[in-house]
Amino acid sequence: MAINISSLNATEVTFVKRDNPLQEYNSTKVSEYEIKGKLEDAVKLGHVSNLLDVSGVDTLSITANPGGPRRNTANYSVDAFFRKDMPKIKNGDGTYNISGVRFTEDELVKARNFMKATASELKRGTLDYSDYAKMAIAENAVNSFAKDNFSIEQQEVLSKAMKEYNEGLIEDQKRSMSIGDVVSNDWGELSNYYGKSERLDQARADALNEMKEEMSRLIGEPLPKAKAGDVIGIITSATNADLISKVKDTFSNINFNDKDEIDEAMKKYRELMRPAYKAGHYIEHDDGALYRDTDSFMKMIGNLKLSLSSAHIDCSI
Repeated sequence: MAINISSLNATEVTFVKRDNPLQEYNSTKVSEYEIKGKLEDAVKLGHVSNLLDVSGVDTLSITANPGGPRRNTANYSVDAFFRKDMPKIKNGDGTYNISGVRFTEDELVKARNFMKATASELKRGTLDYSDYAKMAIAENAVNSFAKDNFSIEQQEVLSKAMKEYNEGLIEDQKRSMSIGDVVSNDWGELSNYYGKSERLDQARADALNEMKEEMSRLIGEPLPKAKAGDVIGIITSATNADLISKVKDTFSNINFNDKDEIDEAMKKYRELMRPAYKAGHYIEHDDGALYRDTDSFMKMIGNLKLSLSSAHIDCSI
């Protein structure tokens, strides 16, 4: 199950019991079945969201306690590691339930600090092959961090959380690409690696033709006019599933304390990506584009190590 990346900045809802019932001022009686039907339609269309889902709460239990305060217990989803605020509802002993597993407040704070730092290294939007490499580095780092700091049950929850965050990035990309008219392209070898382009609508065709007219005036040569329905350019979204899998496997299990393993992984990535970058004419003169990718991976690994040391955690990835 993917995390909804767009909801992570939402504020957790607070449920309040009213002492007095709401008064009915509308004299028009509406069928409860009509209300239910309209609500279900709104949910399907995405106009209404489940309050618990938006809050990152899987289940909420409110237990009556005669003569004393009510006891609330919430089982939070793994979103809790990435949300801007700490969860609000604690268990009676001061712990939190995350995906059915208990975390003390100190444990949850420690986990959130590292998980949010890791997520900050990943970008939203269209995902290139280098982004999938970083997603694998993130999962590997979180697994190492969890192994050195948490119980077996907690480790499983943290691992699940990072996987679902990455799945959320992929779902986020699908949503953003569904907005325009995205189609498969046919640009020869390049389409084996970047197989999606955008089809022009009339408004964009008109805007492009205005730019072409200005360019034609400057260069003194006519340029062919664009028309609605034309497929233009490429979207820098990785589309070769086999290559994505190989890139992720390259970084999934390496030891980030072993320089030889790191160097070998970086070399393997560059060789895996060489045909794709060559097809896009990114490495006609040198391998600069390939080394920019692996330099960014090294920077990410260094940042994650710094996140650990700044949190005063006695472990390393």
